[in-house]
Amino acid sequence: MTVVLDTNVLISALLHPSRVCGQIMEYVLAGHVTWLITPPILAEYGEVCARRELPLSEPARQQLLHALRGLPILPLPPLTAVAPRCPDRENQTFLTAACHYRADYLITGNTKHFPTTLAPPPHIVTPRAWLALVL
Repeated sequence: MTVVLDTNVLISALLHPSRVCGQIMEYVLAGHVTWLITPPILAEYGEVCARRELPLSEPARQQLLHALRGLPILPLPPLTAVAPRCPDRENQTFLTAACHYRADYLITGNTKHFPTTLAPPPHIVTPRAWLALVL
């Protein structure tokens, strides 16, 4: 199974490791699924994690950024990659990667930021819905 994780899932996991998103990260990092990351997704993760307004300690922030750099990164989907347009343009990177690499799931806390008429894959699901599917 392959997944794309929206940034809000990653941040929620960091801030609340015992909650749903934290459980998802444990599952993903244990290698039970393949986490699809492209250069623009990695850049988004890094940019958001670097925000000083997030209540992360500097060692935790640096540890996360170091861990992310160690993950396998897929090539950037070509400009001709076909994906429906997102209502929220900031999420287009995630949807394009999920469609191009045929991810099974795109997990996000903001499903309204993605098209509702998308024929799966990917299935666009909330963290709680995805966790209910796999556990």
